Amino acid sequence: MNKQKVLDKLDEIHDVYKAAYDPSCYPDVNNLVDSLTDVDNIAEDIQKEANSKIKMPKVFDEWYKANEIEDLVFDAQISELESSIGVWRLGYSSSLGDWVCDDYQQRFFMCIDAIINGYEVEK
Repeated sequence: MNKQKVLDKLDEIHDVYKAAYDPSCYPDVNNLVDSLTDVDNIAEDIQKEANSKIKMPKVFDEWYKANEIEDLVFDAQISELESSIGVWRLGYSSSLGDWVCDDYQQRFFMCIDAIINGYEVEK
């Protein structure tokens, strides 16, 4: 889920609400119906974003399946992730380590998000 997208959509709802609440628009019921329709559409977008899964590269998917990550408890999942990255840090080749360490801060947390919330593989 992209929090910024959700926050932007909530701002849109606020804007629609302010426009619908404008007393100069009343008693135009059509304006109110249009505004409610807009809010409904924005709410659908928020639901889609909240339920979306992060897109991960194939190297993560291969690592996830090869290490049977979904069968492990959370602490063991994170430990396995740290071990895979640690192998890379020791100078051994690790495809996942190469990918994560290109942008460690962001990608490590992407891996955790994918482990917790599920993921889709990039095409």
